[in-house]
Amino acid sequence: MGFKKILGKVAEKIEDVADDIKENREERRRQKEHEQEIEDERLRLLEKEREDIDKLLDKFTIIQLKNLCLEIIGRTPEDEIIRERDEEEYDDNEEYDDNEEDEKKRLKWNKERLYKFNRNKSTKSDRRTYMEFIWKNLEDGELKVSQIRDFALKRRIVTPSFFGSESDGEEEQREFVFIMNAIEKDFEPERIYDEKELQSQLTIFLKAKFPDKKIEREIYTKGGDKLDIVVDGTYVFELKVPRNKTALRDLSAQLEEYQEEYPNVCAVIADISKAIDPDDANPVEENLTQRISEYADKYKMKLGVPTLTFNVIKRK
Repeated sequence: MGFKKILGKVAEKIEDVADDIKENREERRRQKEHEQEIEDERLRLLEKEREDIDKLLDKFTIIQLKNLCLEIIGRTPEDEIIRERDEEEYDDNEEYDDNEEDEKKRLKWNKERLYKFNRNKSTKSDRRTYMEFIWKNLEDGELKVSQIRDFALKRRIVTPSFFGSESDGEEEQREFVFIMNAIEKDFEPERIYDEKELQSQLTIFLKAKFPDKKIEREIYTKGGDKLDIVVDGTYVFELKVPRNKTALRDLSAQLEEYQEEYPNVCAVIADISKAIDPDDANPVEENLTQRISEYADKYKMKLGVPTLTFNVIKRK
């Protein structure tokens, strides 16, 4: 083989490797952006729940707050209080010999200075300190809202009625209603191009709202149908961005089939009536909002399937 041909093949391989590296780098970038979207949404929803969480924590005694921290987080605010002797153990401005003993002191002092809960170097912890400590761990993701709720119920700090639950029975149905209420109350869809984008937005919302639950997209049924979103392998959310009556009628048939395998099914419909475009080859019916309302009633009456409807702007 000639030298030029060898060089040509080497160049091709180098180019292929470079393309692979570029694709991998782009994939990592998209993954990081997706993860950041989930984290931003989680923090937004957490802040939105702050008042309700604070009301729940107000029901705890100091001892109960301490037990909550120990049982779930594994430590209390006292473990993160800066002691005066720790601050003085190493002076960052003082010159030290570069030896092993000084390095140990440096590492220990730097570790202690990272602790947040100074409380004027006091070892006493009050309610405010615990509240700050708990919120810090909620924001960091070390503690989940669901864990606080479960702890409060198990220790009988509050009753199920505190969360709007009528009884302890029919836990599965109660949880399904709880998830639907959360979507209806807090989900704010942005502009969408198609159903896939709506599905992506709702998935991000659910993962942030319920980080301890398993959220899956496009799961196949035994019959080969594809479910849009499934929570904990139990609760199905079928999304639709209809343009006309036909799409709503087709959705009815889908819901009926899905119910045979999954009893807990909810329809999530995006009403894009405001996106009427006379030049569109597939225009939206002018009375679409009314049609959606009519079919939502049919889904409920005929199948017992609830419907969540959102007004959504469709982008071109």
